Amino acid sequence: MSRIDLSLVPTHPDRVGGLGFLSNTVHAFAVLAVAHGALLAGMLANRIFWLGATLPQFKAEIAVVVVFVLCVVLAPLLVFAPQLAQAKRTGMREYGALAQRYVREFDAKWLRGRAPADEPLVGSGDIQSLADLGNSYEVVRTMRILPVTKEAILRLGVATLVPLAPLALTMMPLEELLKKLFGVLFGRPWRQRQGVRSTPWFSGSAVHLSQSQVVAVSRSSARSPDFPEPVVPARLWRRRPSAID
Repeated sequence: MSRIDLSLVPTHPDRVGGLGFLSNTVHAFAVLAVAHGALLAGMLANRIFWLGATLPQFKAEIAVVVVFVLCVVLAPLLVFAPQLAQAKRTGMREYGALAQRYVREFDAKWLRGRAPADEPLVGSGDIQSLADLGNSYEVVRTMRILPVTKEAILRLGVATLVPLAPLALTMMPLEELLKKLFGVLFGRPWRQRQGVRSTPWFSGSAVHLSQSQVVAVSRSSARSPDFPEPVVPARLWRRRPSAID
């Protein structure tokens, strides 16, 4: 396949000369990635539950399996790298020469006084053509030599790591994990975000009572053994002036 003479277009919008459809083929290998992840998860679970190991001890093994799956799936696409690299070099040379010739003529016409007198600058298609040529050259410059996207690599990595997710519960209880997850998603509780501290229903209620009401509450609570005497600020316990005084 690597010897097939491909007709690659450097200015193709997919930035791989028209081979962008090949990155969609990695989706068919998602089942293979999940199978390798499940196999690794079984081996690690056996060591964690029976040998007393912890999940962070197997970081190297997990990374090796993910890299192995990526190499197995993406390595065959490397056969297109030489032709893509050649197409990019050719496109840079050809479109670079075309851009050089165009900008020289544009400079001589509009900046050196060679433009026709009856042709206005405003509304001229030369400026738009210059911008289009710059965009075409940028597409060639950013052309990739491997027909694989970052999204495809990420999906394969996630498919490999999904079977390992239940093992995270061996490091942290499910309840605590959910609390942290909700804390990250929704932030602190509303009362804390608003700066309001949660207080008992009776806290500060005596401040809104008059002196006579406070005395009545204290007397009723003294007669009833089921209700303890409420705590009232000292400034409310001021004796009323009597006729004797």
